[in-house]
Amino acid sequence: MHKKIILAIEIYLTVTVILFLFGPVLYPAVNRWQALAFIIFYQLALFLGFYFGEKHTKIATRITIKPIANVNSNLFIALFLLLNLFFSFALIQQKIGVPSLSGLVSAFQNSIRNAGQAYRMTLEGSDNAESSLLTTLNTLLSPLTYAIIPYCIYYYKKIDVGNKALLFLAITMSVVSNILTGTNVGIFRLIITIATILLVKGWVREQKIVHREKKMKKRKSKNIVVAILLFVFITIFSNNVTSRMQGMGYTISGLRIDYNNWLFQVTPSFLHRPILLATFYISQGYYGMSLAFDFIWRPTFFLGNSSFLIQKSNMLGLEPSAIFSRTYISQMSHLWHPGVNWHTAYTWLANDISFYGVIVYIFLLGFFLSVLIKEASKGEVLALILLPLF
Repeated sequence: MHKKIILAIEIYLTVTVILFLFGPVLYPAVNRWQALAFIIFYQLALFLGFYFGEKHTKIATRITIKPIANVNSNLFIALFLLLNLFFSFALIQQKIGVPSLSGLVSAFQNSIRNAGQAYRMTLEGSDNAESSLLTTLNTLLSPLTYAIIPYCIYYYKKIDVGNKALLFLAITMSVVSNILTGTNVGIFRLIITIATILLVKGWVREQKIVHREKKMKKRKSKNIVVAILLFVFITIFSNNVTSRMQGMGYTISGLRIDYNNWLFQVTPSFLHRPILLATFYISQGYYGMSLAFDFIWRPTFFLGNSSFLIQKSNMLGLEPSAIFSRTYISQMSHLWHPGVNWHTAYTWLANDISFYGVIVYIFLLGFFLSVLIKEASKGEVLALILLPLF
């Protein structure tokens, strides 16, 4: 099981690189071989880290958290779910004001029809939002508001009816708030979280089932749910990105499109637009990464890997604009927009530790991913909560 996971990750990463090199978006050949060499090292480091963790690590002690240890546990669960709901409603309030039911429905319908406009409005207000007290509190408390979702999904049968209703409402409002902002990443994270917990829960159950027929039945049900979640995300993603790219002709973000590309030759014409948008979405970061090699590395004191940390560096007596100016993302901003285009996590991490240091980071990431998967497959709560973040 564990080998299949790392194999799936490596295949996905390889596909994104192939689409960057040979896909329909014609990225300029800037430092391409240098970027490709580092990407290969990163993927190899991920595999080796995972392999090392799988073969050479034995966890003697485990941090255990009893799921429902006492009568007050449901009260704490309700508190964290309400906190999650509070931030979702606050995001909605920032977007449309104090929401009435009719106003919420109207705004929701408008965001679906005009997802591109909703996204552009979100970008225009992003600077003020990032510096707000609400955003700061949301970020600082996110370990609690995030962790309660996978916890409740895994122990769904053990939480009371009221918390089940709160869980459903929290998930629903999270989806609504992300649709209102025209963004995909929040919904993607939520679906990844739910799918990961369901898969792990299925693995744990299968280990306890003796009869093959029952195992196959459980596996089939699990796969159906995951497929439905994937379909929902693809539908929302396609709607959002298509709306953003309306009016697009032979360029996308200033890059030329090859409509004679091999992908279009082997697929029906009605799929060409979704394929183009998906390809650009998952491969554009590599172009941003390749541009970075034309600029010098300027250390960002472990604050440059996150826009939130950069914004909050003033709490340390530093100037956020000075920190941002040292990043690769800022240095290439005249070529690749920092607020619209992607640069890969590799580039953001390299702001702090350089592209060479990222090799070590990715090795450790693979190692801890292996450890988390082993612990999650045993039903370890802390591992279950952390696993979707990887």
